[in-house]
Amino acid sequence: MGLTWLKSAGLVLSSTKAREGKVPLAYYTDNLSYKIYMSDTGLLNAKGNAPKSLVLTDGLGGEAKGAMTENYVAQEFIANGHTLYYWESAGRAEIDFLVQLDNDAVPIEVKAAGNVQSKSLKQFVGKYAPAYSIRVSVKNFGFEGNIKSVPLYAVFCIKAA
Repeated sequence: MGLTWLKSAGLVLSSTKAREGKVPLAYYTDNLSYKIYMSDTGLLNAKGNAPKSLVLTDGLGGEAKGAMTENYVAQEFIANGHTLYYWESAGRAEIDFLVQLDNDAVPIEVKAAGNVQSKSLKQFVGKYAPAYSIRVSVKNFGFEGNIKSVPLYAVFCIKAA
């Protein structure tokens, strides 16, 4: 009941696990598995006592930086009308976000640092062969193979269908 209240109050966002990378994603959800994000990344940093000098520079590192970045992307996706989904394969691979764009389930990997390699993305693409994938990172716009690169500052450009 507490989680439902937090979601209804707009304090948290939830991402439901999609069992399959197929559309419509809502048909393949596992409602017992989910991830929770704070609805405001600034509040997340304040709650975590993240010093502003580290948040506003490249000083925040490791898991904290990854968690903050993923939370920011979740917040932007909700603002753009997306329903949040993620995908896992038997605990070996995880796609941060899975969105339905037109007739495709598009995997989206979020990378907080310059290293953009992703075994999970390769595994998802090998299994479901989406038309393309999206990588959100500090790198600039680009297209490499079937992966569209979107810089973190431009996540708002990924609009819901």
